[in-house]
Amino acid sequence: MNSDQKYQFSGILCILIASALWGTTGVAAAFSPQVSPLAIGAVAMVLSGILQFLFNHNAIRKNYNIIRQYWFLILVSSIALAVYPLVFYTSMHLSGVAIGNSVTIGSTPIMSIVIEAVISRLRITYHQIAGAGLGVIGIILLAISKNSVHDLQSYPYLIVGVVLGIFAGFAYALYSWIAQHLIQKNIPSNVVVASCVGISGILLLPLLFITGRPLLTSWHNLFTGLYIGCIPMFLGHVCFGYGLRKVKASIATTLTLFKPVVAIFLAITLINEHVSLLGWVGIFCIFICLFFTIYFGSFSSKHDAIKSS
Repeated sequence: MNSDQKYQFSGILCILIASALWGTTGVAAAFSPQVSPLAIGAVAMVLSGILQFLFNHNAIRKNYNIIRQYWFLILVSSIALAVYPLVFYTSMHLSGVAIGNSVTIGSTPIMSIVIEAVISRLRITYHQIAGAGLGVIGIILLAISKNSVHDLQSYPYLIVGVVLGIFAGFAYALYSWIAQHLIQKNIPSNVVVASCVGISGILLLPLLFITGRPLLTSWHNLFTGLYIGCIPMFLGHVCFGYGLRKVKASIATTLTLFKPVVAIFLAITLINEHVSLLGWVGIFCIFICLFFTIYFGSFSSKHDAIKSS
């Protein structure tokens, strides 16, 4: 493995770590059913934004001039990141947790590939299409395995939920692409992530005030909010930002398909959820997708490698 391959592989590893951390949020939230998904999303982003600012305020101050130069892109990325949990959790509310989760996570890498092809004019490879396609198939199989026909009939706004899930995937793909674009403009990755996550946290403060009262009703609920904000969201975005320095945004978002695999593993081991044979086939498809992405991402040609800023 040459230096370019090691360089990309370290980024892939960081994104897989971020995805694994994000995969713990669902099980953590399940232990505090009194707290709404919107409150969980809001407190996670607000706490993560505060921590990002505290740990990176010196770097932000040193790079203030270049941040001001790209203020519009940073604002758009922050809005996309703030909108993401709102439409994501609404999608799950309208179409069910499995469907909303699956549509959002499955559409994100596809949206990222489209953004790269349209805006960055990057070439779409057959390996990208095959990897993303397998991942989407795996996600769909997981969703089907968790929903019966009766379950689906209980969601009259299923189509609206699916559309919102696709929009959530687009929002996160847009954040990822802009963040990587800014990193390639010689802005340190920690500054980019801290700026975007910090501003999105500010934007979600009103929602936290409206929905966050259950977080204060017990130490258990408070600990859940603190854990999700400080560990998966804060550390997860640190790892994701580092990974964006080294691999394309489309590869990064495809690797986040590892998140539901971790979530399902924890659900099986900690809260005794059952996965059917169809669900295991879906998990297998996701692992094949990850293999495609890791192999052809870290062993791509030198010409296609993303250089560090």
